[in-house]
Amino acid sequence: MPYLVVARVFEKLAKTTKRLEKIDIMACLFRSVILLRPTELLAVVYLCCNQIAPPYVGLELGVGDQVIMKSLGESTGRSLNDIKSDFTKAGDLGVVAVASRSRQCTIFAPRMLTVQSVFSTLISVANSEGKQSMTQKVRLIQSLFVASRETEAKFIVRHLQGKLRIGVNEQTVLAALGRACAFTPPAKVPPVVDMSKELMNSEQMEELECHNTALIKKAVCELPNYELVIPALVRYGIDHLNEHCHISPECNTIVYVCVLCKMIYFKQGVPIKVMLAKPTKGIAEILERFKSMKFTLEFKYDGERAQIHILSDGTVKIFSRNAENATAKFPDLVNSIRKVKCNCKKKKKSHLKPDITSAIIDSEVVAYDRKEHKILPFQQLTTRKRKDVNEADVTVQVCVYAFDLLFINGQSLLSEPFEVRRSKMHQAFEPKQGEFAFAHYKDTTDPEEIQQFLDLAVEACCEGIMVKTLDIDATYEPAKRSRKWLKCKKDYLDGVGDTLDLVVMGAFHGTGKRTGTYGTYLLGCCNSENDNFQSLCKCATGFSDEQLKELTDVMKNHVVGKKPSEYETHMDCPIWFEPKIVWEIKCADLTISPVHCGGVGVVHESKGIGLRFPRLVRKRDDKSVDDATSTDQVIEMFQNQKHMQ
Repeated sequence: MPYLVVARVFEKLAKTTKRLEKIDIMACLFRSVILLRPTELLAVVYLCCNQIAPPYVGLELGVGDQVIMKSLGESTGRSLNDIKSDFTKAGDLGVVAVASRSRQCTIFAPRMLTVQSVFSTLISVANSEGKQSMTQKVRLIQSLFVASRETEAKFIVRHLQGKLRIGVNEQTVLAALGRACAFTPPAKVPPVVDMSKELMNSEQMEELECHNTALIKKAVCELPNYELVIPALVRYGIDHLNEHCHISPECNTIVYVCVLCKMIYFKQGVPIKVMLAKPTKGIAEILERFKSMKFTLEFKYDGERAQIHILSDGTVKIFSRNAENATAKFPDLVNSIRKVKCNCKKKKKSHLKPDITSAIIDSEVVAYDRKEHKILPFQQLTTRKRKDVNEADVTVQVCVYAFDLLFINGQSLLSEPFEVRRSKMHQAFEPKQGEFAFAHYKDTTDPEEIQQFLDLAVEACCEGIMVKTLDIDATYEPAKRSRKWLKCKKDYLDGVGDTLDLVVMGAFHGTGKRTGTYGTYLLGCCNSENDNFQSLCKCATGFSDEQLKELTDVMKNHVVGKKPSEYETHMDCPIWFEPKIVWEIKCADLTISPVHCGGVGVVHESKGIGLRFPRLVRKRDDKSVDDATSTDQVIEMFQNQKHMQ
């Protein structure tokens, strides 16, 4: 399949801001692939999501603009200085790439780029290692530029940069795939070109679309690996997808080979997308939400979310909240759990009961002082290395606080109520002080006891409390920020009901004692609908002098020469950053702002939402910009605030 087909679709997507139009455009592409090139659907979906592998595999392109410009120069014969000059003027390296190719004349037309060739080349770029890796990357990227036509070069650049800038996110891709499967269902013999001709009305088609999208999202949430989901969809059809793609700590086959990536997964743990909680401002709201329902209170530990997979062969995998493989970060924790498996076979006392063969635990990993038997502040945990950690070098010990059980001995527990999941978890594991514990909880509906429990959580160095339904409407919902779980932090009870995780967009030079540093930062939320970032505030408080210097040194590595085109703001910063860094921010309240753009067009015709009195809480190295607070969340917080007033 020609890559040009996909590039032209990307151009169409970039020209519309309407989500339904985007879904329709992509659905037409997917329908064509399902009919004509079903084996290439996986590569097409990956390219539309701008991914090359599941997040937990850790395969990244790691290509900077300098490498792209060098490759472009060598493929077109243009000097690096000329390309840099054009980039400064245009602010878009993809546009520069197309213009550079259009000036070039060739005697013989190069071989046409295909979807498979582009995708496999991107994989090769990501896999390039060693002393010659940069040379290899330049050569591979150069081969793509030489063969590119029309707008192909623009989107090759954007694949390499990690941002397509077509206003499409993963949820939109899945909705388009659901629509495509409604009109042109895969695995039908003979093939069905247009299912709408067999159904009598548009309501039936719309219902079928929603049903299909829900099935696909369920499969991706429970098994977030397109290399497993898409082939199953193509082979078995939409109606049988969830039979073959469901929660499991290991793949169904002993060895799974991805044809596209040339990678092997040997009993590889596959993370489930985590369930998230809605914020609440106080006890009255908790009681109103859970009126006439059984619920429980839990300590909300201040650490890092960890999904722990215990496989039947003794392998242990640990995944972060955004499904990245964090196993190498916690060798001490992995070895502790491995000893558990070993001890079980010997029937010695351990965290795990002898009859447990496999499990998936949802938990929080916190820094812990084993001498004093107390939880340490989150900042202590951030001092641990993130990669290539040697257990002998670990100075900050950790303790796991397990709060949910998602899978045990081959059985998924996602559809079980929380009361059942919690009971099974307590039956399956043995706590060990300082290493493995259960989240402290209390089942109550007494307002005084809720306040006492919150106070107790704060005394125990926790962020606050979680409130969860126990029996009714109490299933585990992967990837959802659900009202089945509410979170109440110690500082929620005054001001805004939640902190915000914001992207660092730009900065202003410091003055006075802040001279020589970035004194003020521009921060924004993630608008997944339009694939851009909208400014919410300028933040200059919450920093110590030492932090200001440290953050300035970090942010200098992310400076770009021009305001990124995906930034939506009326502020004019002297320094702009690429969207890479996320900070947690607390504010007094939210207000309509003439200079900030959060939710512009929704809360006000021409104005957006801004934060009043923002201050830095902490860096969020565990979050990517895609995990930042969304525009929809900001709008919801603003509307809830108005309702509370």
